[in-house]
Amino acid sequence: MRMLQAVGSSSSIAVGAGTIGGLISQTLGWRWIFWMLAIMSFILWIALVLFIPETLRSLVGDGSGYANPTPLQYFGKRIKNQELEPNTDSRLDSIITIKNDLNSPDAVKNIQENKIKKRGSINIFQSLSYLKEKDIAILLFYYSLQYGTIHSMLSSLTKLFTENYHLNTLQIGLCYLASGIGASLGSYSSGSILNWQFARYSDAFFNGQGQVERNTSGRNLDSGFPIEAARLNLTGIWGIVFTLFTLAYGWCIEFRVHIAAPLVMTFFMNFSSCYTFCTINTLLVDLFPDNSAAIIASNNFTSFTCALVKSDHCGRTQIWS
Repeated sequence: MRMLQAVGSSSSIAVGAGTIGGLISQTLGWRWIFWMLAIMSFILWIALVLFIPETLRSLVGDGSGYANPTPLQYFGKRIKNQELEPNTDSRLDSIITIKNDLNSPDAVKNIQENKIKKRGSINIFQSLSYLKEKDIAILLFYYSLQYGTIHSMLSSLTKLFTENYHLNTLQIGLCYLASGIGASLGSYSSGSILNWQFARYSDAFFNGQGQVERNTSGRNLDSGFPIEAARLNLTGIWGIVFTLFTLAYGWCIEFRVHIAAPLVMTFFMNFSSCYTFCTINTLLVDLFPDNSAAIIASNNFTSFTCALVKSDHCGRTQIWS
């Protein structure tokens, strides 16, 4: 699902969100942006409740298990059970047998152990605990700086382009296409670069014995494999590229050069930042394959917080510093 999101919805949001929002604001008024968000969220919620099945592997295994059913699954299971329902006597014997099995000492012990295990596995602050790790904190800090810069640029674009170039709402929305296309192409190309980098390091580490395919997962990597170097080797270069285009964008805005120049800068800002985002997210999952959701949540917490602070203070002078 994350793969499909990256290919479809994330790219669609990056390319179309500003343009669609500008079109709605220009034709129906800015309040209708929030009405459309509410309507679409409700439709999506209904679809999730009715049609999206449980996918947690510990509950449903390979998907053939039955847990937290959707209405369609529930009624389908009920109809199937009615069709396969045995006679009353055999059903009664089965119920008695099941009750006796559940009351056995071994069964009671297993149930209690499972309850204790489930209680102990819940930690709502697990994602924040990763911030205590110095190397992880540095990664998240670097990610957050670029993420906050991108979002402060996007949030200030409307005001700055309106003041500098006197554009209407629809035209402002079209200006977001440059950054959106840059983000989409950056996401696609960064994946290819990451694969090439990993294959190169894997060939060197395993002496070209053809073990690349077998060792692409963080779960199966040899403990001595330099996963950090394989993932972060080019991150510094792309960080410098991102910084240079950010400075160029600020210069273009400050001196009110032709509108094409800052739009080109926003394209390359988003293009170069996507390599950092993809690289660090991939490395975090490689380092914590059993807790990938928690470590990504930690990354989201720090990056969203930084984006909030920087977007709140952005302007003609503050953002470029």
